[in-house]
Amino acid sequence: MMSLLTYQQWDAIADSYIPLMAVLSLIHVVHVFLSGSSFSKVVSWANVKSLFVRVLTITACTAWVYGLMYLDKHLNIWPSLSINNQVLDYSTHTALALVFSTYLFCANIKRKPVRAYFSLLSMVLYLLLMKYQNYHTFADMLTTTVVVLPPMYLLLNRMSKRHC
Repeated sequence: MMSLLTYQQWDAIADSYIPLMAVLSLIHVVHVFLSGSSFSKVVSWANVKSLFVRVLTITACTAWVYGLMYLDKHLNIWPSLSINNQVLDYSTHTALALVFSTYLFCANIKRKPVRAYFSLLSMVLYLLLMKYQNYHTFADMLTTTVVVLPPMYLLLNRMSKRHC
């Protein structure tokens, strides 16, 4: 199969996905904070609290991702598992991308569902790109998602219900 882009070009796209999603998440947080119609509304306690909760939630999800990476590195959780004689690997790429794509999904689903579903589509395309680039297997990405996503989704969904 002939690709329109070289391996290095696809690699640059893959490497830019997580920083781009982080910037989009930050832009969303700042936009929500500054969306008050007047200065007094922007600096209101409710608005400051919402900003704090959003930043804290994203930070907690990121800590969850890196905490699992630390545990896996020291306890060899994923390598001790195997599927069809294939040793698994914790996919930090998948886990960190899930933080930002899930944040953008939960934060946009009520008011801007097209944006929410676009964040999910971008995540699926990123997973396919990681597979194409041989960063991880589908089993790596799936097992990482199954472990990382449920508590992260519950936390982000709760944040979006209370502060969106």
